[in-house]
Amino acid sequence: MDPVNVLQRVSRQLNFGHMKYAPLWLKAVAQNPPSHQSLLKVPHIKTSPGLSKDVRERLTTSMKKRKVSGKALTAPPKLVYPEDALRERFYREHPWELARPRYLAETDGNDHRLADWSKLRQRAFALTGESVVQRTMWLNEKQQMSFDDAYNQARTEFYRARMEDEAAVQVAIEEATFFGTAFNADPIERGIEREQNAIQYWKTEGPNIPMNKIGQLRRRIVR
Repeated sequence: MDPVNVLQRVSRQLNFGHMKYAPLWLKAVAQNPPSHQSLLKVPHIKTSPGLSKDVRERLTTSMKKRKVSGKALTAPPKLVYPEDALRERFYREHPWELARPRYLAETDGNDHRLADWSKLRQRAFALTGESVVQRTMWLNEKQQMSFDDAYNQARTEFYRARMEDEAAVQVAIEEATFFGTAFNADPIERGIEREQNAIQYWKTEGPNIPMNKIGQLRRRIVR
């Protein structure tokens, strides 16, 4: 709506009954109507006399690149942090790290204050891909290292720490076995054992079982 025609449009709507009450500003605008001369006329880029040809071409190209839909204009900007790219890179290179269990619960939301990323290992956190990310950020900010160099150093420290943990677990298992400790099968091993027992049963007894009893035996074996 042209601001000069606001008074005319509102008066017409009042006369035809489209508006029940006149706006409070109607009388003031009627006594002091807006002038056509007060409207700011912005010169077109292509016809602006104060711009050279190359400047006009650059401005026109820039405006074409910024043409977006109305939805994109009203959408909130996407928040992007350097840590996001590091996480994506690490887990793309180490997808099996996502299969490791992680403890996500926090007591007060301030657990990050307990961390000291001048070293990779933390007493308050388990060793995960996030350790590599935060260690990389610390090296980049405190040691003024590039992201690639900091990431490579943090990743090397991560590999070394993982090997130390795996070696410690293996040594502990061997020591416990040497002193007579018997380890129970884990859920996966128990499931495989039951599956093999069921397969062996059906191989030996299946051909001799009557058809009317197969369903009952199947339910009993599954349990």
